Amino acid sequence: LGTLGGVRSEAHDINNSGVVVGWSRNALNQVRAFRTSPNVAINPATDGFGTLTGGTYSVAYSVNANGQFTGDSGSSGGDRAYRVTGATMDVISPIGGNWSYGVAINNLGHVVGATSTKTVGPTHAFLYNGTQKFDLGELAQGRDSYARGALLAAKFLANRPAGRYTMNDVLGL
Repeated sequence: LGTLGGVRSEAHDINNSGVVVGWSRNALNQVRAFRTSPNVAINPATDGFGTLTGGTYSVAYSVNANGQFTGDSGSSGGDRAYRVTGATMDVISPIGGNWSYGVAINNLGHVVGATSTKTVGPTHAFLYNGTQKFDLGELAQGRDSYARGALLAAKFLANRPAGRYTMNDVLGL
């Protein structure tokens, strides 16, 4: 797969078109997110993405069929989730806390991840639909929650009529 000019890269996801996302060290030894073109190695001239303002790193974790991807980047305000569409990196701010991480993205461009809700406190899963962010709460009182399972639920709900569904419906139980 190659690198952005440094000595290491990690691939985190691939879509059905062969687009790969992950992170790589560049020639300055900085960690940067990358998104390849379909079925080709990393091109240092075109595939690297920068950081949010004031950040020192960026990583990508998930890519959808449209080439949109999500991950996190350092910023002057702390670590932040983001969604990239084309060449635009949109910030997904925390819900009341000081960090957020984008973990997965579906074909509608909806991002799920984790966020702090206050400086010291539980981690909450979130869903970002491109305009609004939803706090998915905690799995149990006083416990942290993360959003990998939320992507499964988002995929399940994508083409369903409005209604009430349970995780048993999502899991086919």
